[in-house]
Amino acid sequence: MWPPVCELLLFVAAISLSLVDAAKHTAITTLTPCPSASGRKTSAPITVTSQYQRVSTCDASAKACIRKKCWTQYDYSTYDFVSTVIPCPFASPSPVTTVTKTEQSVLVSRSSGTITNTHIISTATIKGGKPITVTSTVSTYTTINKEWNAIYKDLGPYAIPNYDGSGICTDCMGPHGEKMQTLDVIECVEGSGQPTVCHEYPEVWVFGSKPRSARTASAACSTKTSVSAAGIYVFEFTQHAPPATVQIPERTITYIVQGRVATTTVTATEAVFPSRDWTASVTRTCPRPTSIEFDITITKVIVDAIPYSPAGVVVGLGPDDNN
Repeated sequence: MWPPVCELLLFVAAISLSLVDAAKHTAITTLTPCPSASGRKTSAPITVTSQYQRVSTCDASAKACIRKKCWTQYDYSTYDFVSTVIPCPFASPSPVTTVTKTEQSVLVSRSSGTITNTHIISTATIKGGKPITVTSTVSTYTTINKEWNAIYKDLGPYAIPNYDGSGICTDCMGPHGEKMQTLDVIECVEGSGQPTVCHEYPEVWVFGSKPRSARTASAACSTKTSVSAAGIYVFEFTQHAPPATVQIPERTITYIVQGRVATTTVTATEAVFPSRDWTASVTRTCPRPTSIEFDITITKVIVDAIPYSPAGVVVGLGPDDNN
C-alpha cells in the first residue's frame, strides 16, 4: 500500500535536506590541534568543512619540572584555515602557488631590466713624436630586478591576472569606490663592478572608476505584412555598429596612502572599442487580424566601458621615500 501523499512528500523533503546538509558539511580535512602533545594534553581532532574556518593549533612554550617530574607547556592559538591553489604566472617552475595560511606572502609580479650607459673616454698620448687624442667607448650595465608581493588575505581581484582574489581583503576599496591593491616591492639594483643593493618599500595600485563613452546608433526599419490573429507582434532587425575610437583626457588623482597624500597623473590615452551587434525592435499590438506596415528609424545609445588596466595607477612610497 502506498503511503499518503503528504507523508511521501515529507519523506522526500527529509532526504533532500539531509543530502544538502551533508554536502554543506563535507570535510575538507581533519587537523590535529596539538600533534606533539600526549596523554591528557591531547586535543580532539578538528574537522574542517570550509575555507577560513577558525581552527586551533599549539606550540611548545616551555618545559617545567617539579621533583624530577617534567612536562611540556603548550600555548594554544587560533587561525583561519585555508588550503587553496592560486595562479602564479611569474613563478618557476610551477605556474601555481599553494596557499596554506592567510598571512602567507604571495608573488604577484616580477620584472627584470638592464640599463646601458655609454661613456666616451678621451686619452692624450704621443704617437710618432706627435701628441694625439685617442677616444674609446666604454659601456656599463645596471640590472634592476623587482618583485611585487602581497599577503594572501590582502589579495584583491586585480592583483593577479585571471584570479578574483582571496575574497577577504578589507583594504581593496578606496574611500571613493576605487579599487586598490597594496603590495610590498623588493627592488634590487646591480651595477657593473658594484655590490647589489636592495630596497623594500610599499606600493599601491589604484584602479579608478571605468571611463565610459556613449555613442548613438540608428537603424532604418520597415516592413509590410498581415497577421491572422490578435496578439502582440515583435519585429527584430539585427544591426551592426562599427568600431569606435575614444579619446580619454588626462586626469589627476589624489589619494591618501599610508597616511600620506599621494597625487598621480593618468596620462591621456586612446581606446578603441570593437564593433558590436545590436537589435532594433518594433512592437505592434493588434486587437484583431489586420495589416501591419511601418517605416521608422530606431536609435540606441551604446555605452562602452574601458576595462581596468592590469598595471593600474601606481601611487605610494618609492625606495628613496621610505626612510
